[in-house]
Amino acid sequence: MENPNTHHRIIPVLVVLLFALTFPFAANAAKGGNGGGGGKGKGGSLTLIKTLASEDGSQSGIAESGETLTYRITLSNNRKKAKTTSVTETVPPGTTYAGAADDFSTACTAGDAAGTACQLSSVTVPGKGSTTLTLSGMGDNPGTTSAISNTVSASAVDCSTSDCTESMPTVLQTIGQSDWTETSVRKVLHAFAYGGLATDSQISTWAAMDPAAAIQQMLTFTYSNELLSPSEDASGLHATSLENLQNFWGDQADVDNPMRSDKQRFYATLTTATDGTTTNFNTTNMQRTWIQAVNARGINPFLHKVAFFLTNYHMSIRASLAGNGLFRSYYDQTAADLVSGEPFTAIIAGAAKSAATARRYRHQYNTFTNVNQRFSGNDDFAREFFQLFFRYNGDSETFEYHEGVNIENNAKLLTGMNIDRLTNAYGSNNSNDWYVAPILFTDHVDETSRVLNNVSRHHENCLEIFHQPVCGVTASDKIDAAAAIVSADPEVLENLPAYIISYFADDQLTPDKIVKIAASWAASGDDLLTFLRAYAISTTFHSEDAVKFRSTFNRNLSLYNTVVLNNEEAFVGRQDYDSPRSEMVNQGGQVFQPAHDVFGGQTGTEASGNPNIFKSAYDAAGTHTTSRLARTNLNYSDATGTVTTWYKDWGLVAPTTGGQYVVGEVAEWLWHRMVGDGGKNYDVVARSQVIALLARGYDYGYAVTVIDPAISTDPEASWSSAELSENPAHIAVMNTLASETMELGNSDISGVRRTANSRMNYAANFIAMLPYTFALEGK
Repeated sequence: MENPNTHHRIIPVLVVLLFALTFPFAANAAKGGNGGGGGKGKGGSLTLIKTLASEDGSQSGIAESGETLTYRITLSNNRKKAKTTSVTETVPPGTTYAGAADDFSTACTAGDAAGTACQLSSVTVPGKGSTTLTLSGMGDNPGTTSAISNTVSASAVDCSTSDCTESMPTVLQTIGQSDWTETSVRKVLHAFAYGGLATDSQISTWAAMDPAAAIQQMLTFTYSNELLSPSEDASGLHATSLENLQNFWGDQADVDNPMRSDKQRFYATLTTATDGTTTNFNTTNMQRTWIQAVNARGINPFLHKVAFFLTNYHMSIRASLAGNGLFRSYYDQTAADLVSGEPFTAIIAGAAKSAATARRYRHQYNTFTNVNQRFSGNDDFAREFFQLFFRYNGDSETFEYHEGVNIENNAKLLTGMNIDRLTNAYGSNNSNDWYVAPILFTDHVDETSRVLNNVSRHHENCLEIFHQPVCGVTASDKIDAAAAIVSADPEVLENLPAYIISYFADDQLTPDKIVKIAASWAASGDDLLTFLRAYAISTTFHSEDAVKFRSTFNRNLSLYNTVVLNNEEAFVGRQDYDSPRSEMVNQGGQVFQPAHDVFGGQTGTEASGNPNIFKSAYDAAGTHTTSRLARTNLNYSDATGTVTTWYKDWGLVAPTTGGQYVVGEVAEWLWHRMVGDGGKNYDVVARSQVIALLARGYDYGYAVTVIDPAISTDPEASWSSAELSENPAHIAVMNTLASETMELGNSDISGVRRTANSRMNYAANFIAMLPYTFALEGK
């Protein structure tokens, strides 16, 4: 990096290697014991069966805080002579003894903690008969364990052949108020909303609130969220779809359009020449619009992150293969379904019925002749409907049945899904763009005189899937019915929620985490928003062993949301209208063009573990220190041709003390804003560079030669953590730098203040180079 005023090189000195650990995405929360199933004992006359007799929580089959779980222990004697045994119940982890009127009230006292042994020393089981005992436990803190496992033992019972343990999964535990801090809030925003666009004061307000109340405000499925992304212009009024945003930002005649006039044509739906003539639907313009939507105040970045996940990772389709217009409709409908509060299964079913999906997988041409029972078409999406849309691999089914019945019948189900064409659709003169959504599940003639037999060429009878009949007049009806069946499958209930969380928040899911996540998914009632909110404020997310490696999308968009300070900068101040699109493409991520096509976009582990991507990100920040993430000023011509100058103004957001922008405090604030780790990785080496860049506009090695040549006269020198933290001379230099002030409020906006803003940009770009921006730790 180079300061244009001093021409001194800035030497980046912090290089850290990131290693991604991969853990299996599988867990079993099955009813336990070594033997299970209550089998007949072979080791003695007594056998035992442990069952859950009752629960009084709100969710059946899930251990909840405050609910009473009553267990039944049945001892059976297979011999004629009565048998006496001792029975020991242990209060399960995550519970206390309820002290109800059960059979162990003489052995334990109400409130006894987890791990307490409650022993009945003499229990008689009659010959050829049985004895039943009950024990009640109270869910005190079930979030501390993946499952409430209650185990009983008896002196005359072999638990290897008897069912001595009963397990029930627990839901996620909400983080305590004392642990809910501004850092916690920033972690949520980085994981779920590309860093968000909330003000510092709003972040402080959320941190002071109860976590459950705060998350209701932070994460919403609304087109605009004024607290997360405060409006600054009319953009939020057009946020109801990408189509509307393109029509607004690309409209050169709309006086409310805040986009810089010479950039407007780069957001229009159609490829538009400088003279105003248009041609085909423009893929790149659609990509730019989505990126701008994420980065514009007044538009909800959380909604767009979830919609992007669904359409580019979970239910992944390439726009170039589906058709740009159909893909945009697919994305907009997915977002609309989220906003309207559709159950998650219905959202998946809607995607399965979309024209974009039918065109991408080409089952728009699947037909069935009911007279002779003849199918014509492919089974590509018939397979991906299970595997990708629901994360069902058929592990719980025989290979022959899944391949020969589920998939084959699903291919027949996906008949009668042909897509209408409309001449000059979207205004395009390219006939390849003329397919339009939605699919009309009727027999009809489209605008181009094509005959579409979407009822008569659909399989009219019921079809067997998952051993159940799937019925309906049209493919739409049958897809809804099939989705309801598949979504309830145990394999789906385990795999799907873990997949969702691994995308947003944790690449190191363990079996214990997966059990909790699956239980919380079941408790959410098929509501994605409820599920994500519960996870976002859970101790499972806010823990030291939660690590999310950032994809190219997550990293770049989060950086831009923290460095681009307002809509004027977003719409006017960027010299390069393709930032950060061009950087993301160079780093292996292209919006709406998933790297793995149907298998989804670039993952965080792929990005963080790729040295070429790290180099590209490093070079992007280091080569253009004042322009890559944020410029300091820009001359441009407005719609009337008047030349206007825009200036960056970090002073609008940077913290002050006594009206002064103190370097040490600004440096720490900038780190928190961009990295979101609470300063965990803001070590002495990183601090030395950031404060030197802010105070002097060059790196620490050069700053030392200026402030104290006795330490060094070599500006290329680098210093270890020990030297910086223990050497009194270095400590004095760093104290000097940290105590200096910045002229971010100076009235000389084009001179002194511009220099201060340049130094802010140097520091921002330096932080952006670091490996810490490639991963987000839970705590």
